[in-house]
Amino acid sequence: MKTPRVYDLRTGRQCLRSGWVPAVDLRLALQKLPRRIEEQAEARYRQQAGYPAEGSENDPLEAAAAQALARTIACFEAMPPGLDAKSSDRDICELADKEAAAFQRRRASGWPLPMLLAEAQALGLDSERTFAAQLKVWRDLFTTEEEKAAAFKGIAGRLAEGRFWRRQLRRLHRRAREMGMREVGMVSRRHGLYVSNETVRAHREQRRRNAELLALMQAENDLGERFQLSEVVAGSMANPKIRRMELMARLVGFDEIARTCRHHGVMVTLTCPSRFHRKLHTGRDNPKYDGSSVPDALDYLQTVWTQIRAALRRAGIGVYGLRVAEPHHDGTPHWHMLVFMEEQHRLDFRRIVARYGCRENREELGLRYYQTATERDEAARARQQMIQAATGEKKSLQSIKAGMKTESDFWAQHSFKGWKAGKPRRRVDFETIDRSKGSAVAYVAKYICKNLDGKTNSGESVEDYEAYENQLAEYTAERVMAWASTFGCRQFQQIGGVPVTLYRELRREHQEVEEGVLHQAAQAADKGDWGRFVMLLGGSEGPFAARKDLPLALYNEDAPISNQYGEPKKNLRGVVDVHTGEYVITRIREWTISRQGGADAPWTCVNNCTNSESAPNRVYSEAEITAIIRTCEPVPKHEPVPEWALSPQQVAEQLAAAHEGLKAQVEESEWQQYLQALRKLRRQSAWLTRPSGLVPPEPQGDPQAGRTRLSRYLPLPQRGQTVAQQWAQQRERLASISEWLADDEFEFI
Repeated sequence: MKTPRVYDLRTGRQCLRSGWVPAVDLRLALQKLPRRIEEQAEARYRQQAGYPAEGSENDPLEAAAAQALARTIACFEAMPPGLDAKSSDRDICELADKEAAAFQRRRASGWPLPMLLAEAQALGLDSERTFAAQLKVWRDLFTTEEEKAAAFKGIAGRLAEGRFWRRQLRRLHRRAREMGMREVGMVSRRHGLYVSNETVRAHREQRRRNAELLALMQAENDLGERFQLSEVVAGSMANPKIRRMELMARLVGFDEIARTCRHHGVMVTLTCPSRFHRKLHTGRDNPKYDGSSVPDALDYLQTVWTQIRAALRRAGIGVYGLRVAEPHHDGTPHWHMLVFMEEQHRLDFRRIVARYGCRENREELGLRYYQTATERDEAARARQQMIQAATGEKKSLQSIKAGMKTESDFWAQHSFKGWKAGKPRRRVDFETIDRSKGSAVAYVAKYICKNLDGKTNSGESVEDYEAYENQLAEYTAERVMAWASTFGCRQFQQIGGVPVTLYRELRREHQEVEEGVLHQAAQAADKGDWGRFVMLLGGSEGPFAARKDLPLALYNEDAPISNQYGEPKKNLRGVVDVHTGEYVITRIREWTISRQGGADAPWTCVNNCTNSESAPNRVYSEAEITAIIRTCEPVPKHEPVPEWALSPQQVAEQLAAAHEGLKAQVEESEWQQYLQALRKLRRQSAWLTRPSGLVPPEPQGDPQAGRTRLSRYLPLPQRGQTVAQQWAQQRERLASISEWLADDEFEFI
């Protein structure tokens, strides 16, 4: 008879008779998780633990289940100190301000840089990566004291700034939460494709807030021309359509070069070992999974490519093309690379890529060899001793090593016959470009579309084979973008060729037909001819030219003043010919960014401070107030009301306070707080209806029409209270809501 011996996570009853105890207190740790995650983790534990046989001393099922549960809890506990899975954005902002004030006191007390970095690292900040540029200057023996002082001011200034910590803590909190959701099994084709549903909702909300802010900002140049910032962003590389068209243009240019020079093209797919994959392709748990996270998988792929690139350089093999990073259904990344090379290097290229791509956990691929000669010699001596102990005969090491291959020997003789039918293809796959079936661009176009907006240049959607029941990529592209944003993954990267920044800068200015590489390259860039642009800059080497040997470089000028952290800046101005000294200025105008209708200090490369004095009172027009009202939308009915939403009575009180503040003709800075609170209440309350069409417009020409319309739309003040009484009662609560809204990634400071 079998008796269940399952660990009761609520009472804390032990489940292991062998005495094995998890490294963390599972019961107490689970109570810190959100209810839904706690129930999911407990259900998975009970499912994995099963019903072991009575009287067994060792219970591998329970041990594995407890280890998986402890691993899940460890992901959530990896959050910055002071935060947990239940922490809200307000908690993050409060902690950010608290830590910024603490670092400001430490800086004033004279703490040295190593101690400041140690405190920052204790909060989860990767100091080496975040302050890589400043630390390089700080540690350089040949830098001056002024340069080191500027580097120290840059680091200390960021650590003492609340906005810096809000960005960092939000990123760390969001990433740790998503890793915990993936660990508990809520990321797969059956639950949440690529990322959890909570992360998708948070990413969608962040994009909506960003769009609202961009609509309130304007860019103005030195000629007085003004453009709405949202329109400027829509015409930049931030627009997925424009980004897709540029990537396709560059691929077409590379394909033209390969066709003209008769270079060999191959499509390479590089995948992580099984231990990185949380789920199988069917959606079930992967028994080989060892708890590796998505950042671990990204680091693995980058390490493998670094080894491949170094080996190609040693072998004298030049390559060029494009790399696309995308997730499997469980969030594990993999790479697709379209690579071109000279025809005589095709076999050596495959051997190098397969050697490093299959090195780790090669036993699961059926590959039997030793990585180094030292490992082979040690294994040969051990085998020699075993043979001598069994038969009494002592064989020579040379005869034993004759049948034992090293990694270099194995891949040097590999011909890749039957590669498609073998297990190594699961790790590294090669597909030769067959031009009879189409151009090389067609092989990678679907991956570009899938990782941007899911649509082709013609507006058609492609199919996402990772999704359940093969959904269209236009619906799953949002989840891919949320995945890349959460884990900081660079989705597209050019391999070889010339810097794309030169191409983008020269596209800014139209050049007439003139002599010289600079003007010819500008003409090619203006026409979007990437292939000719690469060949002009590469010269005889073409796409294989080293970047240090290119005839063109970016032209930078020292900024007149330092940035907000006291660091010197360089402004990109154009492109220069390094041989003749001739240059082209591509950035002629000086631009400032400010809020529409406000008198705030501009946001520019010269002045980054957003603080300003209060502007004088002014009357808002009908169009401005109508635009404000139309942005106040409620939470959709199909979505649950957030826990932090206000009750109907609280909503009425807050709107009444905003209404009275509007009538009181307060200063501009406080008026911004009213608008922020109003937008928040309209958007985040489920008891308000959409404002469009409820209030008829006032007669044209009335200067008070907009104010009257807004007054009629908002609830009237409570009876028996004066304007001053209502405003005094609600001002503190209204300010707290405005402060919470201002602490978003795009904030009003």
